[in-house]
Amino acid sequence: MTYKEFEELFDKRVAALKETSQTKGRKYTAGSEDRLKNFKGCMPRLDPLHVWEVFFRKHWTSIEYFLNTGENIGEDICDTHINDCIMYLFLLEGLIREERLVHKEARR
Repeated sequence: MTYKEFEELFDKRVAALKETSQTKGRKYTAGSEDRLKNFKGCMPRLDPLHVWEVFFRKHWTSIEYFLNTGENIGEDICDTHINDCIMYLFLLEGLIREERLVHKEARR
């Protein structure tokens, strides 16, 4: 893959991530202004970071299966699970930054 081809791939992925953020983000937060709402309270015994991990592992497990078997069952691995894993890493950063902010304010 050339640098130009990679840049095109990268740009398409970024555009897909932006669209995913808009469509799935609104769907999973049920209209809430809290973009991270779906990680909070849906599993009361788990903190939001652990809920994130459960959700993330679903997509990562599909990627591992593909890597180990070469089989792609159902959805295209590039169009769904790779995209979702990248999105979940952004969501993880949001959760971490939010948690740090809460702890910082609590120490004041």
